[in-house]
Amino acid sequence: MKYILVGFLFTLISACSTKEKTKSDDDLQVISIGEVTKHIGDNLITDRSEIKLELTDSSTLGPIDKMIIYKGKIYLLDIRVTKSLYIFNLEGEILRRIHSIGEAEGQFYLPFDFNINQFSDEINILDVRQRRMLNYDLEGNFKSQHKVNGQISDFASLNKDNFVFHMDGRQDDPTEKKELLQIANKSNDSTFLSGVLEYGSTDYVKIFNSLTFSNERIIYMQSMHDSIYMVTEKEIKPIYSIDFNGHSIPSEIKGKDPMDFRQALMTGDYYIVQGNLLESDNLLTFSWERTSKTDSETIEYVWTLFNKNTDKSLSLTMNRFKEKYGFGPAQFAQKGYFYSVNTLESSSVSDTGEEENPTIVQYKINF
Repeated sequence: MKYILVGFLFTLISACSTKEKTKSDDDLQVISIGEVTKHIGDNLITDRSEIKLELTDSSTLGPIDKMIIYKGKIYLLDIRVTKSLYIFNLEGEILRRIHSIGEAEGQFYLPFDFNINQFSDEINILDVRQRRMLNYDLEGNFKSQHKVNGQISDFASLNKDNFVFHMDGRQDDPTEKKELLQIANKSNDSTFLSGVLEYGSTDYVKIFNSLTFSNERIIYMQSMHDSIYMVTEKEIKPIYSIDFNGHSIPSEIKGKDPMDFRQALMTGDYYIVQGNLLESDNLLTFSWERTSKTDSETIEYVWTLFNKNTDKSLSLTMNRFKEKYGFGPAQFAQKGYFYSVNTLESSSVSDTGEEENPTIVQYKINF
């Protein structure tokens, strides 16, 4: 009888443990991607205002790759054309352009990413070519620099001294799985936590705003992955799972040689995350694209809005959305507002025939 009772208690404890584990798994909120809507309501965007960026010889922008608004200033990074970081005030007046190409102290070759450390009020610019971090005050004055180890794709600040680094998975053998995130000190020579195991080939193209500080926390998504992670000093854990309704990229394709991997993407029906991962109190947004095996030339870009309270999602084709509202997906979020750019291209020509810089659009989303 005693052995039967012990066995029963063991079974009961095991069942409770299993049940508790299942409950923990259920905490992973699912974002279901349904049909991409063809109808975009007139009241989706509310409380809209615009900031026209001043155009001068020192502020002629190329495509805006990343935007941060902090303490009354707008910080804009152009990686591909001018290789510069621009600082504007909230009226759109140019305050500073950080652009110093070279090998000397305080110079960079390719500003691949930037961030603002809210714990030290510093601008950090990652020079991917010279593998170093350059540090500036909020006005754009150079302060210091230090080396970083390994090939870093993008980063975010956890506190004054520690960063989250997204390591470029293409290094070494891209067909092997590796942990893409590292939490370390500024120079990342002392890693104390790592995570997000994925094939290195999934990093074949850089996506922007994949590692962002939104709504007082750091969140991360990987371009060929279907999970969204929260990152703290103690853990890297998935908090959302994206259900692409059978269109996720299977593991056997991710592990292919890069050329075969790219060919498989071009000839299959897959949904591929493209970044712009941002959140407010109620909403989370991100972009993705879908390929077609019947038309390899056609790639459709989609922006998804997810209401964290109702579990409902809304997916919009970017061409249709931009036709209606005149701007692209959100590139920054703050205090319930989202921020986009009216064009991702460089300076354009206005209706009056004058050359002009892009305009920053501030708005709320009613969903």
